[in-house]
Amino acid sequence: MDRTVVFWAAQENHPEALVVLLEEGSVNALINRCDHYDNSPLHIAAVKGFTHIAEILLNNCAEIEKKNEHEQTPLHLSAKNGHVSVAQLLISHSKTIVNAEDENANTPLHLSSLNGHYQVVHVLLNAGANIHARNCYLWTALDCAAVRGWKHCSQILLGAGCPVDPLDKTKTTPLHLAAREGHRGVVKLLLKHGANIAQCDKNGKNCLDLAVDKGHEEVAMAILSDERWETVLRNESDKNKFCVHETPLRRLIRQMPDVAEYVFDRCITHNEYPEDDRRFAVHFNYEFLDDTFACYKPHLYEDMDRNDSASSSGTSIYTGSNIYSEGGHVKKKVMPYTSDKEVMKYNHPLMLMVTYRKENLLSHQLCESLLMHKWKNYGRYVYYSNLLIFVLFLIALTGYVVSSTPPCPLDASEENDPKCCIISNYTCQPFIGNCNADLEQVFPKLCKSCIFIFAVIHLLKEIYQIQQNGRKYLNLENIMEWTCYLSALLFIADLNKCSSETGIR
Repeated sequence: MDRTVVFWAAQENHPEALVVLLEEGSVNALINRCDHYDNSPLHIAAVKGFTHIAEILLNNCAEIEKKNEHEQTPLHLSAKNGHVSVAQLLISHSKTIVNAEDENANTPLHLSSLNGHYQVVHVLLNAGANIHARNCYLWTALDCAAVRGWKHCSQILLGAGCPVDPLDKTKTTPLHLAAREGHRGVVKLLLKHGANIAQCDKNGKNCLDLAVDKGHEEVAMAILSDERWETVLRNESDKNKFCVHETPLRRLIRQMPDVAEYVFDRCITHNEYPEDDRRFAVHFNYEFLDDTFACYKPHLYEDMDRNDSASSSGTSIYTGSNIYSEGGHVKKKVMPYTSDKEVMKYNHPLMLMVTYRKENLLSHQLCESLLMHKWKNYGRYVYYSNLLIFVLFLIALTGYVVSSTPPCPLDASEENDPKCCIISNYTCQPFIGNCNADLEQVFPKLCKSCIFIFAVIHLLKEIYQIQQNGRKYLNLENIMEWTCYLSALLFIADLNKCSSETGIR
């Protein structure tokens, strides 16, 4: 074990024995002898918190700056283990060790913050510990306190002027760490001190994204209770495994519907008048619920305030509420976040509620208001126009079938069925009855024209859908529509001269 008698006396906390041993000149030389981990007797006294032992060793010229195999001084170990009196004793002998670094570039302040020893933190700060010091991960002491959820330590560090938003190698801040680990108290403290709620890490995720991903509902609620709640929702993280537009609200809909409902509640505001007053008004904010034209990646967008002109393609991409004009309408130059109509449809927050069966969210006043707004503004016109054209097509087809010349039964004769005629396929001459061009009346001809017009309109609509959707257009519903309208056109087509003259199919 390579432990000397001095080491054992220090480890077992026998100050009287240690004093006797150190009176011997030959033993005194062992005071800085280390074990196989390079820990000296002073290191072990610092680990154990034996203040009297540490004082005896220091008074007998123990090396206060000596480091073990992890490059840690005795002050590192006392700070790590929360031994305030030992830390004070060591600092009183030498303040130069306050900012000493171990093999991971951790200072004693890092280690005490990481382990929540706020009293040691206070002692180190009073001794001049560097609050800006960073370890090998580029973490400050505040990062260390935040990741473990030590609120009191964080409060002391912030009070001492520690930067609230230091970025590490992955662009992670203390707020990110606290949110990811589910430390609600630290999150609220950091937000209170002005932490950047919109800051994103290297993956494009902000504090809310991280909290939702880890399932910390209370943390997500605390973040959204902040007055900057709209800012944290204006984020688009890197594409998810489905390769589609991903926002904090979409994550909430899938994973935390109760928190999503809270967001919807905050998107509804009233004026100062009571509900029974005719001047009472409700304002619905659809920015996050209907975000087809809202894009939030800062490096992709132009600054609207500085340049409101079109880009080289004739369009501009806008962010957040800037996509709307003063009248509440989407600006003309704004482009959707994707050109894929299928993605645009099924990745819409409302469609996600349907897909994941979030009935409570769908029945929320904000969702119902948005659906009614879309219905009144353009949905009903498109729906009723399509319905009208189809009904007229159906009426024309039915009228033509009912009024056109019927085929003759096999036993037909001129006497028992004078209105029926049989046409020879070869001569177009009547076998029975008087078949002539007047047999096809005006009404069937009118119906044929209507069928042709409406069928062509529907087919043009289908061609437009093919243009918009590409390969994704092909499904059973669309195949049935093509079959219906093409069959109708074939049905009214005059395939020979006889059909043209008589109207008989």
